Formats: sequence, structure tokens, C-alpha cells
Amino acid sequence: MTPYFDGESLGGCSARDFLIFANEISKLEKGGVCIVIGSAVIGAEVVLKAISMAANVGRAPKSITTASFDIRDADLDEASKNNKEVASYYFRDVKSIVTRIPNAFGGKGYYIKGNHKETLPSFYRLIMKGMP
Repeated sequence: MTPYFDGESLGGCSARDFLIFANEISKLEKGGVCIVIGSAVIGAEVVLKAISMAANVGRAPKSITTASFDIRDADLDEASKNNKEVASYYFRDVKSIVTRIPNAFGGKGYYIKGNHKETLPSFYRLIMKGMP
């Protein structure tokens, strides 16, 4: 910490950023896509809280597609069965982004495993190929 650190300003900016994000999430009432890239804990929790806020004010997302891009192995079949014996059950991105959110709001969740240097450019190319 330096004498120039201002916790109140930092916290205020963080709160405003979250409210902007939550407002954008509330626009997914007619569908959309939400992707978390390489954030197995914080990103998943921020998305979950924003979606909860939107749902609490009657603007829940509908038929959204969610995805988590990460590098670690995840046993999606066992995690979706709530098998507490597999580590994947405890991965917040798998539990929230890939399973809980899409199941609760009529969507579909995906887990994309791989190095971001490979998966993200490949994902971009697929999107661009599908564009008119």
C-alpha cells in the first residue's frame, strides 16, 4: 500500500462496474451468450450474482448459452449428477456457468478445455465463419 491508495474510490469503481455488468446481464431476457474465460472462481461468482440480481427484479435471462473456457480437466457428466466424489463438482465455473445457470433459465452450458492460445482463436474463427 502506498499513501496514494484510496480504498473508497477503488470500492466505488468496483461497485459501479458490477452494476453496469448486472444491467447488461438483465438484457438477456430474450436469449444471448455469456462466456467466462479462465476465471474458475471470481468470474463465475460475478456472473452468478449478476444473473441473480436480474432474476430478482423480474428480468431473468431466458434460453441463454453459457460457456467456460479453462485449461483444467473437468468431469462434466459426474459433476452434473451432483457426484461429490469428483473434484469437478466443486469447480464454481462448472457448477454455475456450465450447469446451474443454463439449467435454471432454459439454456445450454459448455465447458471448453484447452490452452487459451488455441481455443480462443479457434472460437473466433468459427464465429467469423458463421457471420454473413
